[in-house]
Amino acid sequence: RGAPVPAGERYVIFFWGTWCKPCKAALPTLMARSAERGLAIVAVSRDKPPGLDAFFAGWSAPFPDRVAIESAPYPVHRTYEAWTLPRFVYVGGDGTIERVVYGTRDLDAL
Repeated sequence: RGAPVPAGERYVIFFWGTWCKPCKAALPTLMARSAERGLAIVAVSRDKPPGLDAFFAGWSAPFPDRVAIESAPYPVHRTYEAWTLPRFVYVGGDGTIERVVYGTRDLDAL
């Protein structure tokens, strides 16, 4: 859901899961940092739609407006080797990866 990220815009790919407590704990910091820096966020999940619908029905805090649901064989997760969650991939305006943050230890780097 949500509009594609316009060409030339910097953005963060946020790999997360509805069941992932660290992912949910990182959301307020992620949302604040992205607003400060003018970064779009694309949230990528392997959760199925019923689980996502239930999550969003009970989630009242801000959440990224671009959400992608990925099915097996998970090509985006494979491309970014995002097998542990949360993972944050910063993509520059030219499409190159600027930084990858694994887990929540480096939330200040967001």
